[in-house]
Amino acid sequence: MKSRKLLGLVSLLLVLVLLAACTQTPTTTGTGTTGATTTKATTTGGTTTGSTTTSSNLTPAGELPIVKEKVELEILVAASDTVLDYETNEMTKKMEEWTNVHINWTMVADATESKPLLLASGDYPEVFRIGMSPEELSLYGGKGVFIDLTPYIDQYGIYMKKLFDYDPSVKQGLTIPGGKIVSMPTYSKTYHMTACNKMWVNRTWLEALDIEVPKTLDEFYNMLVAFKNDDPNGNNTADEVPLTGVDVVSWNSSIPYLMSAFIVTDNTAGRYFVQPYNGTVDVVFDKPEWREGLKYLNKLYAEGLLDAECFTQDSALRRQKVESGVIGATGSNAPSAFAVADSELFKAYDAIPPLTGVSGKQQTAYIPSGMESGSGGHSTITIACENPDVAFRWFDLLYNEELIYDNLFGNEGQQWRKADPGELGINGEPAIWKTLEGFSGVQQNISWYQTLPTFRRAEWRLGEVAAKPENYYLRAGMETRIYDATTLYEPHYNTNVTPHIIYIDEAVASEYADTKTALYDYMYTSTAQFITGGMNPETDWDGYLSELKNIGLEDYLRMTQEALDAVD
Repeated sequence: MKSRKLLGLVSLLLVLVLLAACTQTPTTTGTGTTGATTTKATTTGGTTTGSTTTSSNLTPAGELPIVKEKVELEILVAASDTVLDYETNEMTKKMEEWTNVHINWTMVADATESKPLLLASGDYPEVFRIGMSPEELSLYGGKGVFIDLTPYIDQYGIYMKKLFDYDPSVKQGLTIPGGKIVSMPTYSKTYHMTACNKMWVNRTWLEALDIEVPKTLDEFYNMLVAFKNDDPNGNNTADEVPLTGVDVVSWNSSIPYLMSAFIVTDNTAGRYFVQPYNGTVDVVFDKPEWREGLKYLNKLYAEGLLDAECFTQDSALRRQKVESGVIGATGSNAPSAFAVADSELFKAYDAIPPLTGVSGKQQTAYIPSGMESGSGGHSTITIACENPDVAFRWFDLLYNEELIYDNLFGNEGQQWRKADPGELGINGEPAIWKTLEGFSGVQQNISWYQTLPTFRRAEWRLGEVAAKPENYYLRAGMETRIYDATTLYEPHYNTNVTPHIIYIDEAVASEYADTKTALYDYMYTSTAQFITGGMNPETDWDGYLSELKNIGLEDYLRMTQEALDAVD
């Protein structure tokens, strides 16, 4: 259900007093003045006809504030574990001062549960800031529920056009069938995200048992056996959990790392496509190699080497187990996902390279970095928006690269600083910036952290000041640490993959979404059952394949291929 709106208004005077000492208006292509009587704008509502409505209240494109008299805008967001209160957040106050737009935030506790109800109800917020799947963008963009942003980009898209110039694939990736652009992305060219399915092993346990880093499936198995039997945490209690993880599908799962030793597994939600891509789309979860991987994982589970709770626990419980000193290895993108920053256990884990698999090769999935889709990666303006031109300009301003620091971190000199001369970035080039205080997994009220759009170039991402050796295993060194971890994986992935964003024609988008959901739900459930013993990879495999066919695997692949061919 939709939760109550947070409608506590903050007066402009209070905003200016609080922010005068620590904020600066971002550079724009024009000039403007802030401050005006708060009024409710009455310009024409959203249009889906490919035209914009110019209001006398708007300032020229590129100028701040965006409007002369204050305008209110409703944005629906999901509750965040890093943002305490959007209404009173310092970045919210800064944006209101700069733009003269007051945001009324509508919060939902669970976007996955709330989104389909809201879309079906017809009671839309002015702006959705929760992830929309490509199927939802095609369906509701085609119907006109999400307005076509193309004319707004043409007229007002100062910073979105710079994003398109930097990475032309973004414009193509946003364009749904029919030529509309109905969403605004989060963009982050992030090197370490290209290899999300890393395996992290407790280095102190390897040292205690004098075990080399495993290179093969057999060596990995032998390591887990030693972790279980030889008391590596030294407490004279058989409490060790050799391997854990979280669910099947997330980047916190251990399954894709091990499965990739059998068949390259990209477990991004709703994918699992064969890599490399040769022009014909296919999935991995009906292949003989997948079956062999299930047998291996079932063996780990049956022998007590794989955590019995790995498919039911959440990240918080896994973190609790790690911090209690009983976990030997776990899959994840970064140590901040499974350990408390700067704790002794946070420092104890190193990433290991992909294992040499049954083919005799090391291999891992490649995840394209840049424009993120789903899970908060898109913002959409709906037909309910009273001032779509204002809404678009407000979001377009977030792609101003000067705002990265305020948006993600907070105030210069407190949460971040500019790099000093001679400091080097993670990539060995002259550094650009350095974090002074990180917020990963911590609720705060200074920035929006990673919940609203940004435009982060690869050069900026890798321009963070590299960690000093003494800080390598601390929070301050985590970006350097996961960069180094990714270098272990990069030589073993193939960048020729099925496009990550696939738009289905509106006419079949609903059928496609239903088939895809049923198909992957069954696959996820069956994978867990095969591993934990509820299904047998030997005797139940044919029935599993038959059910995939009954659900519509062939139709799913056909519709996916047709969508890809239409773009080509």
